[in-house]
Amino acid sequence: MSAMTEQIVVEELSKDKKKKQRRSSRRSKQTSPNSGVSYSCVNENGRCVEASTECFSNYVTLPSAENSSSLQSPRANLAFSSLPTMHIYGDAPNLGKEGDSSSFPSVSAKVLYLNSCPLPITHNQTNGSLGFSSIETDFCVNKQTRYFTPHWSDETVSKALEGGEVFRASFRVNAYNQLEAYCTIDGVPTDILINGVASQNRAVEGDVVAVQLDPDEMWTKLKGSAVQLNNPSSMNDSNVLPEVVELDGVNKAVSNSLGKICSVIKSYPLKRPTGKVVAIVKRSSRRDSVVGFLSFKDDISYKEGYQKDTMKSKNLMSGTNRKFIKFVPNDAKLPRMLVSVENLPDYINKRLKGGDSTVEMELVGAQIYQWKEESLVPLARIIHIFGRGGEIEPQSASILFENAIRSSEFSPNMLSCLPDIPWEVPMEELGRRKDLRNLCTFTIDPATATDLDDALSVERVSSNVFKIGVHIADASFFILPDTALDIEARTRSTSVYLRQHKIPMLPSLFSEDLGSLIPGVDRLAISIVFDLNLEGEVLDRWIGHTVIRSCCQLSHRHAQDIIEQRESMDSSAFPKVYNRFGLQDVIGSVRSLYEISKILKENRTKDGALCLESSKLFLLFDECGVPYDSMFHLQTESDFLVEEFMLLANRTVAEVISRAFPDSALLRRHPEPKPRKLKDFEAFCSKHGLKLNTSSSSQLNLSLEKLRENLMEDPVFFDILLSYASKLMQLASYFCTGEFKGKENECAHYSLAVPFYTHFTSPLRRYPDVVVHRTLAAVIEAEDIYLKVERGNSALTKYFTGLKFHKDIIESKGFREALSAASLKHRVPSMDVVANIAAYCNERRLATRRAEDASGKLYLWILLKKKKTLITQARVLGLGPRFMSIYIPKLAMERRIQYDEVHGLTVEWLDSTSTLVLDFSTEKRSQRRGYSSENCSLDDVALVVNPCDLKMKEIGSIDKPGISHISDVDPPVFPLTVQILSSISVALHAIGGEDGPLDMGVRLYMGSYLK
Repeated sequence: MSAMTEQIVVEELSKDKKKKQRRSSRRSKQTSPNSGVSYSCVNENGRCVEASTECFSNYVTLPSAENSSSLQSPRANLAFSSLPTMHIYGDAPNLGKEGDSSSFPSVSAKVLYLNSCPLPITHNQTNGSLGFSSIETDFCVNKQTRYFTPHWSDETVSKALEGGEVFRASFRVNAYNQLEAYCTIDGVPTDILINGVASQNRAVEGDVVAVQLDPDEMWTKLKGSAVQLNNPSSMNDSNVLPEVVELDGVNKAVSNSLGKICSVIKSYPLKRPTGKVVAIVKRSSRRDSVVGFLSFKDDISYKEGYQKDTMKSKNLMSGTNRKFIKFVPNDAKLPRMLVSVENLPDYINKRLKGGDSTVEMELVGAQIYQWKEESLVPLARIIHIFGRGGEIEPQSASILFENAIRSSEFSPNMLSCLPDIPWEVPMEELGRRKDLRNLCTFTIDPATATDLDDALSVERVSSNVFKIGVHIADASFFILPDTALDIEARTRSTSVYLRQHKIPMLPSLFSEDLGSLIPGVDRLAISIVFDLNLEGEVLDRWIGHTVIRSCCQLSHRHAQDIIEQRESMDSSAFPKVYNRFGLQDVIGSVRSLYEISKILKENRTKDGALCLESSKLFLLFDECGVPYDSMFHLQTESDFLVEEFMLLANRTVAEVISRAFPDSALLRRHPEPKPRKLKDFEAFCSKHGLKLNTSSSSQLNLSLEKLRENLMEDPVFFDILLSYASKLMQLASYFCTGEFKGKENECAHYSLAVPFYTHFTSPLRRYPDVVVHRTLAAVIEAEDIYLKVERGNSALTKYFTGLKFHKDIIESKGFREALSAASLKHRVPSMDVVANIAAYCNERRLATRRAEDASGKLYLWILLKKKKTLITQARVLGLGPRFMSIYIPKLAMERRIQYDEVHGLTVEWLDSTSTLVLDFSTEKRSQRRGYSSENCSLDDVALVVNPCDLKMKEIGSIDKPGISHISDVDPPVFPLTVQILSSISVALHAIGGEDGPLDMGVRLYMGSYLK
């Protein structure tokens, strides 16, 4: 096994080493040998703005690619200039504490995708099971060679964690270089570099690991740092990082260890701590759902080792003693794997024996089941076959599989938890709830929305005071704790909105009927009624269970037309208005709400809230569901109108439940950005003559608004800055208040600038909202019980849900007894359960975001494949002698263009001015020593056309509006001189599908009269 598996890695590393040697011989003499790497390539993922402004762009913990020392990586001496580093390469966001999600079962691929599999998967000699033979074990074991050190035992890890010898952290891999991984340790201001396969010790992206730090003399250099590492006197105070963050609940040994680490970092701020993985504390769920392709290019012979198979035999399985096949994951963060031929599905084996070479085009799902110390690569088993990689359905199914998203139908047992339809509000509920059916209540949602979980109402009390009602569907009335439906909703955690397809958290019977606030019918709600004046101050509030009847279902377009007071508004174009109200009642209410929402937003901004909203890319589909064009959409006033009142409601509920349940409230936090990233961003702006103040969220927002005004003539540059500002943000996450006792300052929401926040307003599509509803219901009932018993009237002033908060009453024996009884009735979960729910929902939220981003990427890929070639403009974000990173405004994405070792292209890098010069070369391919046929050709890097030809004809076939014709963009001619923020012309095309992961390839679009 050792000789065979080692060859996979060794061959690739040796090729890479040869390329590096060739690069060094031809690199420009102007490149400084001591200049550190400082490059940044931020992809189209990663925005995180809370509440209604939250982006589902991706995120997900994007790893760092910061370089190791020159001794560890020969590439560390390459110069590269770029915008400030974002979390894709810097300190990745802190996702909060990991919770035990054992109470929330992982989603089984067999359960989810049984119906979507084209053929049942069976394996010979296993009676259909997925077992593996002793050959696999023999193949993995080499008693003479161990590539990895054994993992520590659980007992040893536990003692080492308590003693501060090792630290628990999430493992994140650099997608551009798997030899680099990063871990974030609570209390340490800089991420820990885990460099090399030996140090990574078989950890996989997403694992929770135990990390042991190296001695500080082994620490490497932060990218871009040219100051002598071991000379603290050469570093000015501006580079000094803050002291160790105080962590309550941490024992003295751990605190001392953290203090020593932070002391060294403070003394040597240009050093990057390094470490190694000593154990895997919790295996990532991504091990169980890997998507990729089988590859026969480098197959493995058990007896002879790796052999090159010419694939000339009709029977792909004959002619060798092949026992294993290579499996290549689509996710670049995951290692390549080996799959036993013996345990391949029968469906695949039959095709191989029949000589069907198209097997390599099949998209398959695999599971890592073994990775021993004697093996350089893990062993995997195929558990699902999706179909051709270039088709929509197989790709969509693989997205669900890879992110463990449940897409099966709701079972009869789950549906039996809901009442039959038609359904009417029970008389006892009418008796115990406040009747608000006489209010002009309406919903404002996207035109295609069917799950209407929030509605608004407004009444003018006086010339200066309005009663604003925020009415949220009462999901907790129907979804009872621990029922089959509740367990399913908890497992799904959230609805998933893919392109052209929605996977609901709850059955449509409930989310689109019983629980949806559809107009003209009675519905149960939890309402918050605010008394607001024209200054946006909340004068009073009431929270309770209600019965409402929406009178109208408005779309955002309808609301926007009302706000803009368009004279051409036609009543026939508006939806039907029910009850006793007319269209003018609705119009008046929308305009009143809009005026108040503007004041609320202005107040939030003054209090420090960030506004990082930018336009979003939307795809346009034809009648067959195929994308044909793209467009950008910016939030309108009607979007902000709804958002402001939802934010106000969420803040209010967070305040109420955290007071009542200080140990077990489910809230949402958003940590501050890392100080070093803010300083980098501020320094970059200063370098380009832009002033940026990052001292607080309020100052950052004010600075960005001024930059927006100053860059009116260069909106693309401002979009880039706004995107980077968004990526400075760490991820928002759910948490249990009991876990942050004594650390209330860490509970705050940075981007919203509020001390407490939660999710309450979307119970039809988010499970945390359901938990919050139950918690709030217990508070409301406890308050009513207390007032009836102690005061004799529940209609008295609300001392808990109202504005007047009386701590003495809340801490009284009578109220605590009432709260205890209400908690039992509504099954409010304990602190441990809430912590588990929070951790699990955070995990599911990230998986959902990955799935939604992957779905968007799939349809964008289809659009590009249909168009064949898209010529457009791009801006340079990062630049160096090997590659550049660019931002493409047309598609709001970022990509790399590599130009190192390209035949037909000369590269000159001027390090002193961070300038790149590319020129067309007509010389024949070099036959110099070390030449590799794998080097790129010019066609791989640039689409080169003769300008004379463009005058006579167009190149390509772009037949839809909104997509540039090639002739719309004039190609620059060689030589091409490029600097940071230069505008360049690029050609995009779809790559992958049936021969690899989907991606959007990008090349320079150039002209040359020598072509």
